[in-house]
Amino acid sequence: MSMVHQNGRKAVFMNHSIIKPNFVILTGGQSVRMQQDKAFVKIGKNSTFLTRLLKKLKYFNGNIYFSLRQNQIQEYSELIQNPNFLVDQNIPAYGPLKGILSTYSYFSKKKNIEHLFFLPVDIPFVKLRTINRLLQINLKSKTKLPGVFYESSTGLEPLCGIYSMEVLSKWYNSIISKVTNDFSLQKRIICLNPKPYILKLPIDEEFNFRNINTKEDLQKTRQDETN
Repeated sequence: MSMVHQNGRKAVFMNHSIIKPNFVILTGGQSVRMQQDKAFVKIGKNSTFLTRLLKKLKYFNGNIYFSLRQNQIQEYSELIQNPNFLVDQNIPAYGPLKGILSTYSYFSKKKNIEHLFFLPVDIPFVKLRTINRLLQINLKSKTKLPGVFYESSTGLEPLCGIYSMEVLSKWYNSIISKVTNDFSLQKRIICLNPKPYILKLPIDEEFNFRNINTKEDLQKTRQDETN
């Protein structure tokens, strides 16, 4: 067991040597509103969205992968040592679902992978305890969960959550066979049967959980942190 202090509070998480979580950072968005790749937006002098998130994920001793577009590889290769890149595949899906299902197509060839933990690159201030809570629920469940997600005051949060390979397999096949063209993650999660584990995001963690989509969002976050 490891313990990390966050703003005067203790964040306790389990560091597993046998069961390593597989984290996938979603970086393939177009970042139109930010006007630059969000991964490389500066936070202070020595860190970026991506380096801040990577530092937190390394506490969990898991495997870390990057879901991205083909035209992002060169820039990411120059800044990340020994990266595990999962490039978007030519599948008939759009938005985050494309990255998630492209990631599934890679892991479907591997054995003993039951779940994938996806996180967007634009939540660099997420708390360790917020990540750990999802991991612990999935790890301690007596039954195989189709997914573990948060619900915040604004609704279901599908981009930071755990998806079972079984669910992703069904979604992948339905998209490839053109059974459905619904790309909404929220709708897909709500319709899952058996139902996923959805827990309320603590109010005091919502501020750090929110996506930062614009420079104005980042500036507001900095101001709020200093108040």
